Amino acid sequence: MRLISVFIILCKTLFAQENLDASIYARKILDTLTSPVMHGRGYLMQGDSIAANYISSEFIKAGLSSFSDNYFQHYTLSVNCFNGAINFNDKKITTEFTINPDCPTIKGKYKIVKADTNNIKTLEDVLAFQKQDLKNKFLLVDTFHLNKKHRFNIERIISLPPINTKGIIVYNPVRKNGTYAWDLAQNQSLIPVIQIPHSKDTLTNVNINIKATLIKSYRTKNVVGYVKGTEMPDSFIVFTAHYDHLGELKIKEKGKPIYFPGANDNASGVSMLLCLAKYYATHPQKYSVAFIAFSGEELGLCGSDYYTSHPLFDLKKIKFLVNMDIFGTGDEGIMVVNGAAHKTQFDLLTKINADKNLLSQIKMRKKAPISDHYNFDKYGVNTFYIYTLGGVAHYHDKFDTSATLPLTEFKDIYTLLIEFVSQLN
Repeated sequence: MRLISVFIILCKTLFAQENLDASIYARKILDTLTSPVMHGRGYLMQGDSIAANYISSEFIKAGLSSFSDNYFQHYTLSVNCFNGAINFNDKKITTEFTINPDCPTIKGKYKIVKADTNNIKTLEDVLAFQKQDLKNKFLLVDTFHLNKKHRFNIERIISLPPINTKGIIVYNPVRKNGTYAWDLAQNQSLIPVIQIPHSKDTLTNVNINIKATLIKSYRTKNVVGYVKGTEMPDSFIVFTAHYDHLGELKIKEKGKPIYFPGANDNASGVSMLLCLAKYYATHPQKYSVAFIAFSGEELGLCGSDYYTSHPLFDLKKIKFLVNMDIFGTGDEGIMVVNGAAHKTQFDLLTKINADKNLLSQIKMRKKAPISDHYNFDKYGVNTFYIYTLGGVAHYHDKFDTSATLPLTEFKDIYTLLIEFVSQLN
């Protein structure tokens, strides 16, 4: 009995050390993926390729097997890339702003015409406004302080502006951190849309110089590795996380390009992916355990869409898949998308959490097409998409840095996932 007790204590000590090592390793991964050398893991400066090569090198260090000569699965996607500058009233803008990600090439100095939103309240008002010819002017639309119905009519003007409108400037409220969220696009619109905070100054002109390039066959890659199972190697537990982010927006703000580090979204998920890869490389399971880092998520789940159409092993052989996207906090627990669809596995997750006193709560959410798990879901694969709750709320902005991301419950979630897979086995 005494020997058994000593063995249990030894096992707990070893796992606690592995847990600590994983936390240190996760921070190293996070710092690397959010560093300037990665260019925000976007597509303008081929940051996606730099990040993919780095993840591949970590797979090699961990000793993962590959399904081909390397860990890469190449494919192409479309992405709109641009750089340039925007000035208002002949002065460089000093406040936060963003342009729509599908912005086209545009250069020149244009007068600004402000829409009188007080007199655009009905559909008839909208139609009448749209008939005017703005003669290559920019339209300024103020959406502040509008009720829901009124805002809906104004948004009709933004989506279908008057004839010959050269572009649109929208006064939109900034978020609490004083900035706007940004996205990526696979296409180009006809005119640019610029969002700026409400200004007391009367804006009379805009000087804009944006060069947009729509790359229709940008070559990118998923990164895939696995640890072979000891008893049933043809069946798989799968962990996934997207590594791409928004990159650099070469629209200069105070003389410098806007840079999106993407710490929480989703360097944090990749950090967990690599921590688990290291763990399972030295702790093989009954089933094989695969690890997939996707590109193209920010452009519409492109990487996972390609993978599920061109799988490297039979999707029907996946026993369970856990997608990890936004893993940097956890102050208020975690959310499990598809928890309702897979109640047995969800109950197992909550039982482990209660038994080990890990997270404050595990919340359940129905199916939602909001991350890479969704493309596997369409093929009938049993999936969870897990993300953390509470803590910092930086998202798709330049403040989502490694320095501001606490990894509050990283070690507990790491423990939870390892125990979950163990009991699935």
